[in-house]
Amino acid sequence: MNDAPGDGAHSWDRGFTAGNRENRCYAASMDALIHHLEQGHELSSREVEVAADLLLNPAVADAKKERLLEMLAAKGETPGEIAGFVEVFLEHAVDPHVGLVDLEGPTLDVCGTGGDHLGLINVSTTAMFIAAAAVCWKPLA
Repeated sequence: MNDAPGDGAHSWDRGFTAGNRENRCYAASMDALIHHLEQGHELSSREVEVAADLLLNPAVADAKKERLLEMLAAKGETPGEIAGFVEVFLEHAVDPHVGLVDLEGPTLDVCGTGGDHLGLINVSTTAMFIAAAAVCWKPLA
């Protein structure tokens, strides 16, 4: 990510860093980040932090979130941007306490990220069907 001197002087950062998280700043911040991505610029660590917080904020319009993610994908995510988003999202992660649930039998979580745009078969979905079939299968007696 690009953390050049003077990072944080962008228009998207003015109201946000001042602690002003009112709705009128959300749209302006999101628009500035979208414009930055449309220009093909890599997001700095501060921009990733702001973008992740805005994506998690229910007060931000879904259409703005969608546009930001579209522009990020169109530009091509850098390893630094991905790592930055992971870091912020992990800070907000909630433990679902699945281990505390009393289940009748063994449990298997099959999860895939998808979205590789390679046109390949989704292996995690296939694994789920195979696992389900194995559980449901009963030998003929």
